[in-house]
Amino acid sequence: MTIKETWITLNGVRLRGHHGVLEQERTVGGDFVINVSLRVSIDDAALLRDDLEGTVNYAEVHQVIKNEFSRPSNLIEHVAYRMADALLEHFTRIRAVRITVEKIAPPMQADCRSAAFTLEAER
Repeated sequence: MTIKETWITLNGVRLRGHHGVLEQERTVGGDFVINVSLRVSIDDAALLRDDLEGTVNYAEVHQVIKNEFSRPSNLIEHVAYRMADALLEHFTRIRAVRITVEKIAPPMQADCRSAAFTLEAER
């Protein structure tokens, strides 16, 4: 068998944050959903020997996301960038990141379930 690529994905990470340009958003906070896909370099330790050392621990990925998300920002673009940057910095096995930050019920004059920003980055 030839393995072309390997990915780790966290879908629907629900967090409450204080991101937005309006004072109310930063004071009261809002609900967000984060989706992150990581193209990773996995070795035989994980694939053949069932050893966590050969991959990226997605519980640690979740912690990095939470840490970056906890810092308020005006823009979800900035939040996504910080998360992607921190993931690439923290995990040498990550080759590429695709991250979407979705703000649920953004405060605007529209019937809109959410607004989202997606960023892709690679080493």
